[in-house]
Amino acid sequence: MSEFSPSALSASWALRWSDRRPIGHELRGGEEWVRFHSLPDSKRYAESESEREELLRRHNTVIDELVNGSADEDLIVVTCSWSPSAEPTPRERSLQQATGNASFWKSILRERDECDGTEYWTHLHVHRIGWQPGTLDGLLLLVAEW
Repeated sequence: MSEFSPSALSASWALRWSDRRPIGHELRGGEEWVRFHSLPDSKRYAESESEREELLRRHNTVIDELVNGSADEDLIVVTCSWSPSAEPTPRERSLQQATGNASFWKSILRERDECDGTEYWTHLHVHRIGWQPGTLDGLLLLVAEW
């Protein structure tokens, strides 16, 4: 696994998606965007242990296919924190526990309130991991339950 470099990640992002910011909902609708349903019948939230297992099975299968089943593939996991300031804030404890030590990548101004000028910032944190099915289960369950 190679060392994380914010500048290398920014350069790589700019080469691939120069017209989009790395904000989840802003990536929707692009040529590369696809939606995978976590549960049968487009159900959004798992209500039982068997549904959680199905959710994890589906997501791990998709990720494994995307990396062509290569156990040597590194993934870059991006998580966020938010604040009314450009100064990065720590991620929630549950995210820290699910993804380990993440490095700060960048802060992005999401919006500015037209009435009072309040700013809303997203702070991106990245963590490079070696892929194995199950590696991201803690994070996947957090996403599924939020």
